[in-house]
Amino acid sequence: PLQESAVWIDETQTYHTMFSRNRASSPVVTEENDDPLGISDESNDKKFPEDQLQEMFPEGSGNIALENFVAAWYLLDNHHGTSFDDLKAGLAYLKRKSNQQTEGPMSFVKANLSTFMDCYDTLSGMHAKMSQDNSGRGTKSVTHTLEETLNDANKAATTLFHDVLGRKDSADATRNALGVLHRFKFLFNLPCSMDRNIKKGDYDLVITDYTRAKSLFGDTDVGIFKKVYQEVENRIEAFRVMLDKKLMTLPSTVEEQKKIIR
Repeated sequence: PLQESAVWIDETQTYHTMFSRNRASSPVVTEENDDPLGISDESNDKKFPEDQLQEMFPEGSGNIALENFVAAWYLLDNHHGTSFDDLKAGLAYLKRKSNQQTEGPMSFVKANLSTFMDCYDTLSGMHAKMSQDNSGRGTKSVTHTLEETLNDANKAATTLFHDVLGRKDSADATRNALGVLHRFKFLFNLPCSMDRNIKKGDYDLVITDYTRAKSLFGDTDVGIFKKVYQEVENRIEAFRVMLDKKLMTLPSTVEEQKKIIR
């Protein structure tokens, strides 16, 4: 079942990237309102000259995210036309926001004190158990016993199933070889088939099978295929020699010579 998890998130903070005149500064945290005093700058019709601010505060800055922030620079730059009463109201607003941000985490901790104590007890128990295990094993790590157990189990499994796995590998190799033989049985059976057809006098069938084998396996790079195809070429060469001898052997009938020439 789903359970609620106590998580405090300060949603009054937003992150954005501020840029200086010529280079980008790191991301800073600002209030949702651009003005931390919560005062509108509509009364500031004209901006205070920046060169005068630099002369007045040569080592300072009006950026609230920087370490050299000067409050006077910020007020002159953003609220030089704001009345004193409005500035006092802005100060009160800033104090309230600061108190709210301070009270947020504290109230969160108070509401979930039991959860924090449970986490502390759990971590303390884990630390005590690990310290006890380390002291009992000397220089060995906490997981040393587990590692030894796993290694022993691996050795036992290898001893038990070595023969079975070996036979399985052999069976897989045989099955793959049979699959190759069945898939390319035309090529593997072709030498015997050619010998048989030559003896029967089926010369057309011999030439047809040879032409097909040459188109399929003439340029192969597979070792076993090249070896079988070489046997086919040897038989074709012997077949040519035999036909030449038959043509040169006399007497012979016209039908036999026509059959050989075709």
